Amino acid sequence: MKSRIQSIATKIGCLGAVLLLSYRATAASVGVNIEPTDFNPSVVSINVGDQVVWTWVSNFHNTESTTDLWNSPIENTGYVFTNVFTSAGTFPYFCVVHSFTGEVDVNSGGATNAGVISVTLTNPADGSVFGNTDPVNIDALVNDTNGTVTNVSFFRDGVLLRSVATNPFVLITAPFTFSLGTHVLTATVADDAGLTATSAPVQLSIERYTPEVTNGVGALFLVPVATNLSAPLYGVSPPGDTHRLFVLEQNGLIRIIKDDVLQTAPALDLQALVQPPLNAGNPNDERGLLGLAFHPGFTNPASPGYQTLYTYNSESIASNGPPTYVVPADATNNYKNAINEWKISATNADVIDPTSRREVISFGKNAGNHNGGTCAFGPDGYYYLRGGIVGNANDVGPGHISRGG
Repeated sequence: MKSRIQSIATKIGCLGAVLLLSYRATAASVGVNIEPTDFNPSVVSINVGDQVVWTWVSNFHNTESTTDLWNSPIENTGYVFTNVFTSAGTFPYFCVVHSFTGEVDVNSGGATNAGVISVTLTNPADGSVFGNTDPVNIDALVNDTNGTVTNVSFFRDGVLLRSVATNPFVLITAPFTFSLGTHVLTATVADDAGLTATSAPVQLSIERYTPEVTNGVGALFLVPVATNLSAPLYGVSPPGDTHRLFVLEQNGLIRIIKDDVLQTAPALDLQALVQPPLNAGNPNDERGLLGLAFHPGFTNPASPGYQTLYTYNSESIASNGPPTYVVPADATNNYKNAINEWKISATNADVIDPTSRREVISFGKNAGNHNGGTCAFGPDGYYYLRGGIVGNANDVGPGHISRGG
């Protein structure tokens, strides 16, 4: 077995090809999936003139003959490699990265069993583009002359979406099934005779929710992602994170929507910190948990901002101390709005450590409205805050530099 590792950036795309698992005299194709720890199936039997088609359903593997008959590049999910066998014999092979092995047994003549099983993805077309609120119809055409099909399984990037047991073999995905970017679809078919086959991969791209808005008449469609939240007012993902959205509830909870599913437990519970001053029963109260920003170095272990985030929230002065800057014009400091620093738990990436709070700065407030709340790091690395104004109806009264408004 060779120790070298070869990487070639050649990509192969194939639409409409059919992979066949068969035992017959005419030329056929046998599919083998390259999984995280093995070739599946690890041993296949074919005839001279047949081909084996390897499909990557996990990352960083290759297929390489021990006799140099074939040698694929090291590739990732969705890649396909084919070899036609022109002579009889036993051909062992291996993955040079992970050392698991397989074998191709090539017979010189045809067998009496003429059974054939195959599956082809007929929809969507290779290279299709969708918005991530669009449903995607995934259709599979199967052929089985040897037995009865028991199921067709549909995969996204090697991860099972669903198995369908009855014809027509169709899967219609829900909105947000696919994240933004490029994905690879495959299907596998199995029958009651124990035969299986894997389709050629189909690639599709998921783009932003709606096209760029230009002048003219257009339509917007809202799709519920999470329900039963208490005044959700902002959502943001950590830098580079395509799976999680951190959502603020005004009442003081930070929730996580992970792969389109609202997690049951909050990432952080600040209800005791923001209530009071927030009166959650008053629909006109504009205090509470108002803003969230992740440090630009959130994912960099060498950065002082590693696993660090900041909230902008209302707090009681009596419980948490006086503000850094008091409300102007001799107005009463009834509460404060603070920027607090937090750290992600060392044991659970979906939990913010409640003991890690450090107040960075705070501002006195005398009215329960006009708090602003937007906060973010700019491309210059600075933290920006939209803090609102003092409050009171019509922007008059104590706390305004000009009390007449």
